[in-house]
Amino acid sequence: MDATIRVALSPVHGSDPPEEQSAPSTGLRRAFHSGGLPWPEFVEAYRAELTDETAARGAVAHLRALALREG
Repeated sequence: MDATIRVALSPVHGSDPPEEQSAPSTGLRRAFHSGGLPWPEFVEAYRAELTDETAARGAVAHLRALALREG
């Protein structure tokens, strides 16, 4: 990972880095990788996680801002 990005994604005040806060939950990843959850259902469930969890919403907003800034 590029050093600039690594620094930008480093934890703030002891919290998890944004890429961890915005990752699918362990249960969701396991269900998908086991073959028990088809892709369209995974996408729907993952989007729900990203919009339902406060930390995930903040992480997505942070990552979006970084992407726009780095353009």
